[in-house]
Amino acid sequence: MSDAINLLVHVAPDGPPTRIPVGGTTGAWQGSPSPRIPPTGAHVSGMAILPTHGAVWHVFSPADTDTLRKVLPTLLPPGALLPSSFLLDASVYLDARLLHNLEAVSGVRPYVILQGVGDAVLLPAGCAHQVCNIRSCVKVRA
Repeated sequence: MSDAINLLVHVAPDGPPTRIPVGGTTGAWQGSPSPRIPPTGAHVSGMAILPTHGAVWHVFSPADTDTLRKVLPTLLPPGALLPSSFLLDASVYLDARLLHNLEAVSGVRPYVILQGVGDAVLLPAGCAHQVCNIRSCVKVRA
């Protein structure tokens, strides 16, 4: 396992943003006239979404890994199947409701990064994370 860096190099101009997953499925932008377009003034964790933004990242501290492994299965619907590597394989997406429940139950809260064109996100080895592309975009990972 090693550190990773993700550089956002392109966001589709005026392209319709994709929907943010809600509870493991695809949801819509709340308050938007169209489910595929963020409403004017849309925010993520208090940060305004700009046309140059392409992705939202949630990055957890390595110190939270054991807590995530123990608590996440209890927050998901009964019968939800989780592979043993669910923290690494993107089989679960934590929407706003699940992130809120996670913090209420365990005190675990991720760092939230709104990535724009030219922004690089550094992921230290061992950090559980999730990313949602909010627009069609191209990223380079090393």
